[in-house]
Amino acid sequence: TRVSWRIEPGRAAGAVKVSVTVDEGARARVKAIEFHGPSAIDPSALRDRLKIRAFRWWNPAHWITAAGRLNDEDLRADRAAIEAAFRDLGHLDVVVRGPAVVPEGRDGVRLKYVVAEGPRYRVGSVSVEGVTRFPTQDIARLVRLTPGAPAAQSAIDRVSEAIGDYYGNRGYVGVQVRPVI
Repeated sequence: TRVSWRIEPGRAAGAVKVSVTVDEGARARVKAIEFHGPSAIDPSALRDRLKIRAFRWWNPAHWITAAGRLNDEDLRADRAAIEAAFRDLGHLDVVVRGPAVVPEGRDGVRLKYVVAEGPRYRVGSVSVEGVTRFPTQDIARLVRLTPGAPAAQSAIDRVSEAIGDYYGNRGYVGVQVRPVI
């Protein structure tokens, strides 16, 4: 899409007339999705997590669905899904850039994500602090993190939620559980 404008003097003093011209161009479809940098996850497994799919003319479902179409909401959701995939393997410092939208052919684009996965963290030790209303061992039983296991973000979130539910079920609805990593 190309946008151009023209500014002309207006009829009144100090006024201008702005004419905006939009050339929509041809509709482009996503032809391919690439990942640069990741090694912990197979690119095809990453593509399976995405909302945006590469358009394949031989797949009848792609003619009916929105396969191959871009929108900002799906691009943001896809970047978050890529980050979540790496965080669930313990790459808590993952950074996903992009996608860069690169023209391909007459009517296509290629999406290129750059992934810096960072180090893979493992659970070293687990402790529960700040518990005053209930026995600490009751709360510690909810913590299902094993030392040596990958520090998966989803597992850490589940533990936080379980502790919050424990307190909430006992009338403490405003409790805040903050995992410190």
